[in-house]
This record gives sequence, structure tokens and C-alpha cells, in this order.
Amino acid sequence: MPGGATVTINEGRPAAGHRRPGVVVLFTEAPLRSEGIYPAQPELGVGRNADCAIFLEDEGMSRSHATLCFEARGARLEDHGSRNGTFVNGHRLTQPTEIATGDLIRCGRTLLQLVADVEVYRGWRDRAVDGLLVGGPRVEALRRLIATFAPTDLVVLVSGESGTGKELVARETHTRSGRFGPFLPVNCAALPESLFEAELFGARKGAFTGAVADRQGLFQAAHQGTLFLDEIGELPLPLQAKLLRVVEQHEVIPLGAQQPIFVDARLVVASNRDLAREVEQGNFREDLYHRLAGAVIHIPPLRERIEDIPLLVHHVLGRCGAAGVQASALFMERLLLHGWPGNVRELDRVVREALARSASESASHLTITHLREDFGGISPEADEFEKVRGELTRFHGNVSQAAAALGISRQRLYALLQARGARAEDFR
Repeated sequence: MPGGATVTINEGRPAAGHRRPGVVVLFTEAPLRSEGIYPAQPELGVGRNADCAIFLEDEGMSRSHATLCFEARGARLEDHGSRNGTFVNGHRLTQPTEIATGDLIRCGRTLLQLVADVEVYRGWRDRAVDGLLVGGPRVEALRRLIATFAPTDLVVLVSGESGTGKELVARETHTRSGRFGPFLPVNCAALPESLFEAELFGARKGAFTGAVADRQGLFQAAHQGTLFLDEIGELPLPLQAKLLRVVEQHEVIPLGAQQPIFVDARLVVASNRDLAREVEQGNFREDLYHRLAGAVIHIPPLRERIEDIPLLVHHVLGRCGAAGVQASALFMERLLLHGWPGNVRELDRVVREALARSASESASHLTITHLREDFGGISPEADEFEKVRGELTRFHGNVSQAAAALGISRQRLYALLQARGARAEDFR
């Protein structure tokens, strides 16, 4: 496990200002009497004793449960022989252990995370839901970018893995743009090449077999609104050239027409591919890429913003009419340590599935028994360390790439390495 609480991560905070590392309560079954934000001190005691710096009325904690020590070289966590133990990334501590930024700590029925800057978490729960986007500091950073770009006429390129919520960002951009026209989403991967021109640019009667009347294209239909082209990287090269003209000239020529028609539609595009790399490989036109990348909004994968998971679970339960259903700390820990290859879309499915199982039992709490048996990735108990070894070897010790390939979080991978006394550096 990497040592050092001063590892730098991007919390979505402006560069100005001094960062204050510390601990944030991500989830607790106990009443939360404060914001749950604790800046670093030489020692932070954790427990049910009111004298503890991190004091929680958590019946699963001992009165003096553990101590987190911040030193110049990093942070160290020590359990005080607590009844229920102290866990880091799902593994019980047996001795004082160095921990790193991003590590997940479980004491009793409370989940805490070591963070690089506690200040960005001030009031974060009150701001978790704003418009269509739900989340903490990194989602707030997305909202600031949207607020910056939305009122302009710039084409917005939204990038991110599948399931991260690219269409939600596009819709939020439209909502904040002040445009009065409609929001029209189009999946480029689902459009047959033969129909692309007619769908986007329109067609005149008789332009092709079956064109029995004039047909309005989507660019015209989105007049004074926003046209969202999802999976733009799937667009064949010949069609990319035709789209470039629309972006540059703000006009379309319907099939079978001679004269161009001016269009006033804001364009937002999205891709789960790296379009810059696609340009290098000759799969995407460079001139079109530069036109589309007028403003770029990148959505980080869910595994890089696990603080959003408890907020999103609560949101999903509310949308399902189950706001009164509570999650257990073990259930939430399992979610926080999962790698989420399907991102928010996968989380939504997993929570709904667990809720259905709990409802069949008339249970008021979501527990790990309501998750699929194969959920949560690999574990040392299943003797799956060879898979970790193989992926780390393949990616030359790159933890992020190996974790993504395995479908687990970086924290989980580090925990698996620690369980076998191995280090990522051993594979470089």
C-alpha cells in the first residue's frame, strides 16, 4: 500500500489557496452531528468517546477505536484493539499501517476517506444535487465548466467512459445556455450511414426512393436549441467531412436541394474514445476535431470519485420511491471498493437490483446479501492474485490501467497487493 497522505489528487478545486489534508466521513449509520470534515492534526483519535477528535455516536465503534497520525512523511493508522476492528480498503489492520490519499477506512459502521484537501468538502452534501448532476467536489467542478461554456456559442466536446453521464452534461449545458429551442439527442453509432445525411440535414421530396415529402433535418429541428451528437467517434470519415461544413458555415444543404439553409443550433458532441488519438490513427479528421473541441468537458470515471457513490445511492433510492430504505456500512463499503467499469449506469442497476431483493424480503436495510454473489471484483480469498499479477505485468506496474482492466478500484488493487506483501513497483 503506498504511503503518504500528501499524495496530490485533483479535487476539482481552483489552484489558488492552501490545501489542507484530512479525513472526511463518506458514510455512517450513526447520526452525523457535524459536516464530518476533520483537517489533519498530529493525532486524530477516532471513537465513541466525546473526547475523540473524530467523535461519532456509532455503536459499532469502541470508545477509543483508532488513531490517525499525520507526520511529515505521510499518515499512519493504528487500531487500539477495538472490538470490531479497523479496516483499510476492506482489510483488517493487524499493526500500525501507513495509509495514502484516497484510502477507505472503516471503523464500526462508519466509512472515512483520507483526502488531499478537506476544504472542498465544506457544505458538499447540501450542494450534492443541482440540476441533473449529483455528486461532490469533482461534480461541482463540472458544473463550473458548464456554467462557463453554456452561454457561449462554442461547440462543447464531452468526453468520458461509457456510463459516466455525458448526455446529462449535454442536457445541463442546454438548460444553462438560455436557448429556447429543444434539446435533441442523436446516437451517431445507431444511425445507418445511408440515412445520416437525411436525418441530420433533411431531404427534398423525390431525393431518394421513399422520399414522398420534404423532410426536415435534425439541425433545423433543433433551431434555437441544442443538437447533441453522442458517440461522434463512430462517424465514418465521409460523413465527417459533411458535418465539418455545417460546423464551419452554420448551414445545411438538404438532399435534393440546391440552396443552403441557415441553421441556428448549438452543437454538443460526446465520445468515449480519445478523439486526439483517433486523429493520430487516421480514424477522425483533424480539422473536424479542432472545430469540435472548442470547449472540452471531461467526466472522470466513478472509480476516481468514490465520494459520489453514497450521494448517488441516496438519489437512486429517492427516484425509486425508497428514500426511507437505509444502506448498511458493509453494503456501502462493497460499493466504494468496486471498480465500476460501467460507471454511474452500472451503479444505478446494482442499487435497483439490491432494492428489489430487499423488498422481496421486506427488509428495511440494504446489506451485502442483497448484492450478487459475484459482485465486488476479485479477492485474495478466491486466490485471484494471479490475475492482479498478470495485469500489472501487462501494464508494466501501472496501477490505474491494471485496476481498470480488472474492474476494481485502485484502492482495492493496493489492498490485494498488500495482502500478498507485493508492491506495484515490483512490476515496473
